[in-house]
Amino acid sequence: MDGAVSQPTVATPMVERGGSGRQTATLLFADYGMNIPSQALIAHNDTIAQNPDMVRRFLAATLKGWEEAEKDPKAAAAVLVRLATDPKPTTTDVDTLQATLFFARTDRMRGKPFGIAAKDDLEESLDVLSKSGMTKTRVPLTSVYTDAMLPK
Repeated sequence: MDGAVSQPTVATPMVERGGSGRQTATLLFADYGMNIPSQALIAHNDTIAQNPDMVRRFLAATLKGWEEAEKDPKAAAAVLVRLATDPKPTTTDVDTLQATLFFARTDRMRGKPFGIAAKDDLEESLDVLSKSGMTKTRVPLTSVYTDAMLPK
C-alpha cells in the first residue's frame, strides 16, 4: 500500500504484514469520545417473547464461543478456518482475532464477562446517533438493550 488507507482496526495486523514496510496508525472513535460497542446481537421482540429459551441458549452458546476464543485464540482461529464455507479461507490471522476480541469490549467493559455492556457506553452511543441526526429521536436505552436474557 502506498498511501492513506481506511481499514477496519482489526485488519491492522494483516495490513502491517502486507509487505509495504509501512507502519499503520490507528484512529479510534473512543479516543474522541465515541465509545460505541462494536459487537451486538439483535433479536426481534416477537422472537424474544415467543422463543425465550431459544434466545437464552443462543446467547449462552455465543458467549461461550467468545470466552473460549479469548482463552485460546490460536485454536479459535483454526475453528474459524474449519467452519467457514464461502469463501473458504486457508488461514485466519490469530493477531486479527485477538484484535477483534480486544475491540469487542470498551474500556468500561474490560474485565467483565462477554455480553455485559457498559450502560454509559450505550447511552453515549444513543446520544451520538441522535445528535448527529442518524436517528430522528433519542430513544430510551431500555427500548434497544436488555441483559435480562444473558446466562446467570
